[in-house]
Amino acid sequence: MKLLIVSDSHGNVSRIQKIVDQENPFNYLIHCGDGIRDLFHVDVPGGARIVRVSGNIDLSVVYDMDRIVTQEIGGMRFMITHGDLYDAHNGYGMLLSEGRKMDCDIVLFGHTHTQYNSGGRPILFNPGAAVNGFYGVINIAEGKVAEFLHRRIG
Repeated sequence: MKLLIVSDSHGNVSRIQKIVDQENPFNYLIHCGDGIRDLFHVDVPGGARIVRVSGNIDLSVVYDMDRIVTQEIGGMRFMITHGDLYDAHNGYGMLLSEGRKMDCDIVLFGHTHTQYNSGGRPILFNPGAAVNGFYGVINIAEGKVAEFLHRRIG
């Protein structure tokens, strides 16, 4: 199972489309906020499930979107959030604590625009800012993560 993780697209639809085209096929497209409306303008392959949360910038245009989502994917429990609610710019301790409290295996977040992979449990994974061409891929096999990848398009 392949998960495509993006965050912080900030209106750059062409970058998101390039990322989607480059990584097609995939099972999930997960957007960690700040640009979730961009997904309405992207041609996502049929069959791919979309999971998204709003970020702090989205709040001015999206009022009814979840800020935190927990979801079971491929036998693993994910917490998906933007990161601003957990003061990610000043460290990842609150994200780690919340992920543990929710008994998650992986916490996906954005907000800092910096790619990050903590290791440990829960694993904290930030794909970086899609507006700058950064994104992440997670491959899951047999109920566990086979690999975490940070990538960038030109």
